[in-house]
Amino acid sequence: MLSFKLNEEFVNEYREKPEPFGFNGLGALVFYRTYSRIKSNGSYESWADVCERVINGMYSIQKDHAKQNNRAWNEKKAIASAKEAFDRMFNLKWTPSGRGLTI
Repeated sequence: MLSFKLNEEFVNEYREKPEPFGFNGLGALVFYRTYSRIKSNGSYESWADVCERVINGMYSIQKDHAKQNNRAWNEKKAIASAKEAFDRMFNLKWTPSGRGLTI
């Protein structure tokens, strides 16, 4: 169970946007073949779904680590930072390693 989750309304804004893959469809092909998981309804994750999964996972790990080690955790600051990270990832300004996309 994830301890951090982006607001669904925020993520839904990105579900309406076109996926930023290039190379005349080759980028999308590689993404869906390699990094998109099959959802419970049988469809494949969209790029927004993967961005949400990765960001929620990253921030859950950070939050859990902070709590387990008696470190400060500012939820408001984390949400703002996670939204910025999500936007940058969605727009391919940065991405985790390929392994980070598949886990």
